[in-house]
Amino acid sequence: MAKESSSNNRLFQLVAVIILLAAILVGLVWYYQKTTKPKFDLEAKIPAGVKHIMSIYGVGAGDNFDKPESTALDEDGNIYVADTGNDRIAVFDSNGNSLRTFGNKKTTPVPLGVAVSKNGRVYVTSLMQRQISILDTEGKLIKKVKFTKKEETPLKILINGNKLYITAIGQIMVADMEGNIEKRWGKEGRNLGDYRYPNGIAIGKVGKLNKAIVVSDSNNNRLQILNMSGKPVLYLGQPPKNLKDETLLFGLPTGLTMDDDGHVFVVDTFNHAIRIFDTEGNDLGQLGKQGTADGNYFYPSDIKLISGNRFIITDKWNDRVQICELTVGEAKKATVKKPSH
Repeated sequence: MAKESSSNNRLFQLVAVIILLAAILVGLVWYYQKTTKPKFDLEAKIPAGVKHIMSIYGVGAGDNFDKPESTALDEDGNIYVADTGNDRIAVFDSNGNSLRTFGNKKTTPVPLGVAVSKNGRVYVTSLMQRQISILDTEGKLIKKVKFTKKEETPLKILINGNKLYITAIGQIMVADMEGNIEKRWGKEGRNLGDYRYPNGIAIGKVGKLNKAIVVSDSNNNRLQILNMSGKPVLYLGQPPKNLKDETLLFGLPTGLTMDDDGHVFVVDTFNHAIRIFDTEGNDLGQLGKQGTADGNYFYPSDIKLISGNRFIITDKWNDRVQICELTVGEAKKATVKKPSH
């Protein structure tokens, strides 16, 4: 009986310790959310240079986005949202009305990048499964393109002409429309022409180049501009020298897009803002601020041009996408908020 009583006491003590640790963990999570997520500010003033048009929070009542990562447009102007936490793609018309959803953990697991071809094929990247899923216009899986090497793990995807341009963990890849890789540029590293988790990618006129590739080399804290042969011709920013480096150009550059005037719009995730550069690489400042109100952002992840000065911003940690008009001339000098370590 004494041994049984001693054993029971140890069991009770173990349970008590587990409960205490669980309570501490819950408290830490609560504290983190309390100190990092902005207060709900529905009536807050929209920052200068940002005109809010519309926000989309999900498919319908009770069916909300879960940390959406990126968006794409089809030929009809419909909006495709990589609803990452829900393992699906959600489609809306240009007015924000839900049209359909497709995908699941088998066909579009934890989707990051999405692109739509002229014939309606949908291309979806999955970091978790190291694959690109190719689906038809109804969302039915056509094929999966698998990758085995870490540096080839696909992140975001862009369609230009009849080619796929894919940012991967340690390189840029070019493929045909069936996903067959034709070119690989760079390797994982810090040197010019190397990459560390590159994210956004766009193609347009840059400086004297009528056609160039702009890449946000995220973990190297810079933009790289490549000619169409994949050779770096210009860069903005540089990899941090150490954790206290005061020369960082961005908090964290992620999604990017270009307008018809050659301006480059870069999501600066840690600064909850959109950074803008002209066609010569001059820093024009930033638009936006941290918040939950319309026109504000909370760790945004992507931006796509609709037309003119109208854009879709993937406001990831506010679980929504916003359509906003951005006025370049009202951008303010950027201040870089460095990540805490």
